[in-house]
Amino acid sequence: MTTPDEFRTTLQHLAEYCALIEQDLQDSAYPAAASSNAGARPIGPKGKPPCSIVDLDYIIEDVAPRIKGWCFNLQESAHVTGLPVNRPLNVWVAWLSRHRVTLLDQDWGEDAADELRTLTRELHDRLHPKPDTKRPDVGEFATAEEIAHATGRSVASVRKWCQRHDVEHWDIGGVRQYRTSQVRYTYASDQ
Repeated sequence: MTTPDEFRTTLQHLAEYCALIEQDLQDSAYPAAASSNAGARPIGPKGKPPCSIVDLDYIIEDVAPRIKGWCFNLQESAHVTGLPVNRPLNVWVAWLSRHRVTLLDQDWGEDAADELRTLTRELHDRLHPKPDTKRPDVGEFATAEEIAHATGRSVASVRKWCQRHDVEHWDIGGVRQYRTSQVRYTYASDQ
């Protein structure tokens, strides 16, 4: 049985995650800074959507209906008024939080709490993904030798691949350092 205080904590986290993911979507729609041509109008049919279609679809098709569905159920079952129509999702969650005691008193209240707790975990995992355990921890820059050691590849194949794919690099004291975020890691053991 979920207590109102436990449910309030869940809803606070859910509101925070909804606000974060919606803010991330809005931020991704802004053009790049004027100091580069990254924000310039694309030439030809290579235009890209202003934000992540996958994230937008997730919010519209999955997150919003789950939150709003429980709000509409509460409004109809308990005759609660003041739904925050045309407002961001975090405001809908805040509305649920204000009426959490009434929601938990409904026959379906525990089901709502379970689903919203699951949704909170999903959003947390989406916003704070676990680090890729297959990606070696070699730092931001590494030599071909370090990358080869971490992946089980030969030094020559790492150098060829980095050269072929124009991986950003610096020569410091006669030692070439490659930007590891641009290196696509495949392991000799995976082949």
